[in-house]
Formats: sequence, C-alpha cells, structure tokens
Amino acid sequence: MPPATAERLLTDLSTQLDMFSRFLKVDLTSIILEGDLVQGESRRATELLATGKNTQCWLQRLQEIHQWTNLALREQDWLQRTGRNEPTPCSGSHRFGTMAAFIQEEGLSDTHNTKKALQHGRRLMRFEREFGHGITLIWLPVLPALRCLSLAEEARTIEMLGSSDFAYVAHRAQLLARLRFNYQCIHGIYLGKLHEESAYIL
Repeated sequence: MPPATAERLLTDLSTQLDMFSRFLKVDLTSIILEGDLVQGESRRATELLATGKNTQCWLQRLQEIHQWTNLALREQDWLQRTGRNEPTPCSGSHRFGTMAAFIQEEGLSDTHNTKKALQHGRRLMRFEREFGHGITLIWLPVLPALRCLSLAEEARTIEMLGSSDFAYVAHRAQLLARLRFNYQCIHGIYLGKLHEESAYIL
C-alpha cells in the first residue's frame, strides 16, 4: 500500500463526498444508542441509502470515531483536573508521554488498542480545533488513510484544507457541525466539555 499523503487523502475524499452526504441524511441515532450495529437498523439504513457496500463500513466507522473522540475528551478532562494543558509528546523513554499516566489513573485497559484509539481521537480533535466539530464526520469515507497519516502529512492536510482548492470540504464540515455535536452528545459522557465548546458550532 502506498504511503498516505495529504493529496491522496483529500482526492479520495472528494470523489465520495456526494454519496456520503446522502448517507448522513438518514437519522442514525438508534444505531449510536445501541453501541453496536443492530441488524434491523443497519438493514433499514442500507435500504434508505442504497449506497451499496460502503454503508455498513461507514456505520462501523461512525461508532469508532465517537469512541475515539470520547476517549480524547476524557483525556482533556483529566489533563485539566491534573493541572496540565496539553498531552506531553512521546519521546525517549517516555514512549507514550502523558498517555500512560492517563490510562493508569483512569483505570482504562492498558492495551495497544486503547493507545491507538486515543491517538486517533487526539488527531480528530486537532482537526476539530482547526475546522470545527463537523470535520470528524467528513473523514468517515477515508478514515483508514487518515489514521495512517504521518504528523507531517497531517499538517499538510490542514494547510490544504485552508486553501481555495479544498475550501468546499471545510465548508461541508461546517454544515455538519450540529449533526456531529448531537451524535457525540448521544454517544459520549463528557457533555459539559462539548457544551463549553458549543459556541464554535455553526
């Protein structure tokens, strides 16, 4: 598989945006509330959307992004409670920075999957700080590639989203901000944090 780049990520996303917009017109609240994909609801969504094989994949990713961002929001809450502002970068012997302390003190499962989920959640939150809450939903069609971006390519993606060539992606993200906020409130438990940030939602 070729390395993930900002150009490839945004080009692939652009080809799927129209179909993905149809996907998001279906109310997926019941699926989020269940926490797992309920067969009946998944079938109903598929029938309504008629988006083919992508539908089931996107439903699963919708669950994943809210789990990841909920974990990242929980870390933000922990950082504030412990007098820290930002996660400590990983370096040297401190391979996971403040991550290890957060996982231990919060009683989370100290596994590779937990650490990767938190890393993915941090990345999504970094994009949200730049472009608003809706950008997290925008990434669903290309989520595997987004996860594989290096930090340098992540920075290039942010730069390209701010350019005129991809301004329409950032604009669509703004239109999805309220939907993203509502879904996170359903799925997440850190509603106070989100309500504090609601002034940024368009």
